[in-house]
Amino acid sequence: MERDISEKKRLHYKLMGQMANALCDFKMLEPEDRILVAVSGGKDSLTLLRLLLDRKRQTPFPYEVMAVYVDSNYQCGSLIEGETVEELLKKWEVPLEIVPLSIAMEFDPEKMGASCFWCSWNRRKVFFEVARKLNCTKIALGHHKDDLVQTTLMNLFYQGKFSTMLPAQTYFQGEMQMIRPLCYMDEADILQFAIDSHFPKQACTCPVGQASNRAKIKNLLKLLTEENAFVKSNIFQAIMRQLQPSDNETVPTIAD
Repeated sequence: MERDISEKKRLHYKLMGQMANALCDFKMLEPEDRILVAVSGGKDSLTLLRLLLDRKRQTPFPYEVMAVYVDSNYQCGSLIEGETVEELLKKWEVPLEIVPLSIAMEFDPEKMGASCFWCSWNRRKVFFEVARKLNCTKIALGHHKDDLVQTTLMNLFYQGKFSTMLPAQTYFQGEMQMIRPLCYMDEADILQFAIDSHFPKQACTCPVGQASNRAKIKNLLKLLTEENAFVKSNIFQAIMRQLQPSDNETVPTIAD
């Protein structure tokens, strides 16, 4: 059933406000920025790209937005064919780079964590290479609040340390910055926005994604939230406190 237009507008306004707060709180956006958005075609990356484009009309200074799509034999979480992404971004008038990538690894159920890391590492390498090629100053990823919470628990359970994804992080002596403008958003809201916006449907083709440590943590959080609706918010507030250290403290080591 199609939602009322006023409900869609309220959600869009909410997400725009949350992104504006994240951009401001973590100083993610500067005049004349060239932002490379990593687009998989999934709900998160398309929401990120759409909101950054909408934000341009409200920002008192100019910035550019372009996108990169990694055409890999392994896709993490969601998959939209490159042709579909290319067609959509043409309508949005967003320059797109499509980069082929072959992840040479065999599926081993005992090494799923390593497989996810290897896949992510190779994609990150492509993002940096394309960003340098296009003279981009920022790389934007579609990680949201749920991702930050899940990563924190993964690091606690499997690495024995309190760390998470940074909303904004600089690389190469300040040459480039990686930003996560959706860091204040709930995944459920992003999913609803994607449905409202009629984004292409996605399908998972990753052989390890459904049984990964992240999937286990996600299921655990779902169970805990059914008992206590504030579980995720409480963990997220703890993360935010760690990212705002006192004068004598340092930000904890971050592990993606």
